[in-house]
Amino acid sequence: MILLSPAGVPASLAGQCSGVIVSFAAVAAGRLRRGLGFTRRGRLERLIDQSLRDGVGLHRQVFTVADPPIEQVALQDLSGDVTSWVEQAMGRTRRPYGIDQMAVGLACAPASGDPFATVSLGVFRPSEYYLTGGLRDQIAQFVRALPMERINDEPEAVRLAAALFSWGDLARATVFKD
Repeated sequence: MILLSPAGVPASLAGQCSGVIVSFAAVAAGRLRRGLGFTRRGRLERLIDQSLRDGVGLHRQVFTVADPPIEQVALQDLSGDVTSWVEQAMGRTRRPYGIDQMAVGLACAPASGDPFATVSLGVFRPSEYYLTGGLRDQIAQFVRALPMERINDEPEAVRLAAALFSWGDLARATVFKD
């Protein structure tokens, strides 16, 4: 049985999943600032840094795999739930002036332990998500390939954290702020 957890994300799991994306976003934001000619810490750079620290553009969800032992069909169902959530999260993002790049990361871990499977799928555009072999297929493949033996051996529920970072949301909150 697959249960969708409440909006709260455990700090250890959220840190593993969204930390990778936020770190990547911070590096890329630095490159963007340099590309725009911002050589010293100005108002915009401070605003971008603060927005990243505040989680602007970061959409998170935790899925719980319950009632072990699980079988392959449970992971198939979970992959559908995760890809549906990503699609819904993409639909909630802002895309000012065509800035539609996003990044996705996933981390699987016991409720009180370290992740045993993680993936960061890099920067993509929504149109790339739906291509054959695109992000949607890669996410589904990652979830279906989670180690069932490891999940079934855990004494507590195993969770899969998903994080989507939207460059458009960050741009809307900083560069194109009303």
